[in-house]
Amino acid sequence: MFPVRRLMMITLLMAIAATDAAAQGFVWPSGTAPCNGTLQQCVSGVIDNATISIDANAPTNIVDAPNADLLIGRSLMLRAAPGRRPVFPAGVGIVVNANSAISVAIEGLTLRQGADIEVLGNATLGNTSVTIERMRFEHLGVAGGGVSIENAGGGDLQIRVRDNDYLRTGGAGNFAYVAAASGSIAGEIAFNRINIPDGSSSAYGIIVGTQSTASGIDLTIAANRIRGSFVFGAICMAGSAPEPGKLFVSRLSILSNVVTPAVRGQGTGLCLFAGDHYVEADIVNNTLVDLGTALRVTRAPFGSPPPVINSIFGRFDNNLFAHNGTAVLATAEASALGN
Repeated sequence: MFPVRRLMMITLLMAIAATDAAAQGFVWPSGTAPCNGTLQQCVSGVIDNATISIDANAPTNIVDAPNADLLIGRSLMLRAAPGRRPVFPAGVGIVVNANSAISVAIEGLTLRQGADIEVLGNATLGNTSVTIERMRFEHLGVAGGGVSIENAGGGDLQIRVRDNDYLRTGGAGNFAYVAAASGSIAGEIAFNRINIPDGSSSAYGIIVGTQSTASGIDLTIAANRIRGSFVFGAICMAGSAPEPGKLFVSRLSILSNVVTPAVRGQGTGLCLFAGDHYVEADIVNNTLVDLGTALRVTRAPFGSPPPVINSIFGRFDNNLFAHNGTAVLATAEASALGN
């Protein structure tokens, strides 16, 4: 009989081996199919739930056709190999096309000069999960965004956008755009560093919106460091739906963010725009200094006003406002926001 300690060690080694096999790790570029061609061929050729580690700092052979983006349509983790910081060619981005309930994670890459990550949630059922972490988005002298997330299917989309860096000078674009046209979007945008240091024009830093009566948002935006002079707001939510009276609750928690302007005395920190879609927001522990307007809670200042405009609900608590031109700009729609 084996000693108990030896038997336990054998069992542990077998468990580790089984875990490694289940993870199905691949390295790109490599000399072995399917990862011996373009990164797109590797992504398309591996099995579901595989992990692809990019073992190059300046990869060039990303896609099969010029001016294309890398397309991910299956459960997959795409990450930098240990010790690497892959920088994609200028303008080459990533599109996650979720036509079914899949799980995708993208970590440790740099996209630049107009490239971003676009998530298209088209699954009619189930829960799609997308994680975007430790990315860098760098747009110098050109327009470019960071993360664009839309759910147009009837399923649920769970997002985690965390610990990313965004730098833009010149051009236009926002770090995060989140919109639900159907189904729901839940999750977090947290611990990101957003920097537009030259004061170039931008409507939003992070914008969250609902676009139909069959959509909803339950999102936490927390501990982000945002520098920029935004026309509408560094963090903003807008409620919109085509049919008044058919309401789907949308909640936004804006917690412990720090917002400062690129140009002192210019731009807006936080904004909540009332529409015909129910919106609830908790604004707690944020720091907003040196802005033109720290907080704006009004009806949407763009487009035709809907026949019915609902109030903004939620609470406003323990925030630090200092040296702003206007601390709070609020209209009747803000009356239900507890202070």
